[in-house]
Amino acid sequence: MDRAPAAGAAPPLQGARDRPAVFRPARTGRRIAVWSDYPVDAKLAALGLRCDHTIWSGSGGVGRLKPNPAGLLALLAETGMTPGETLVIGDRADRDAAAAAAIGVPALIRTHGKTAEPSGFRRFDDPPFKAILAEGAHA
Repeated sequence: MDRAPAAGAAPPLQGARDRPAVFRPARTGRRIAVWSDYPVDAKLAALGLRCDHTIWSGSGGVGRLKPNPAGLLALLAETGMTPGETLVIGDRADRDAAAAAAIGVPALIRTHGKTAEPSGFRRFDDPPFKAILAEGAHA
């Protein structure tokens, strides 16, 4: 069962066309993971999106919803990444950013207002992604 978008949540991405090629792991060497409160694999497949790892609150050993960072900690353990090597990109400051902050992981939050907040973005070509986009142009 899907959770209805919360008031103030950003509208969903429509699929692979909303994500520039620079965010595809083969292009940059980055690993992309999805951490959700609910099962996500079928949704990713329906949108034509792929990632290296998925984890959700019902995955073995997680058992907690955001903003509890248990899922993010499990994802870091699964991938061998550290908080300093990780960036959470989410759509809810009260859940995604709060969970990331609890364990020292920076977060960017997708907003839907006229302007993105300093730690947020509306589109993948907004200022927080300039360095990644520039790097991808040379990949």
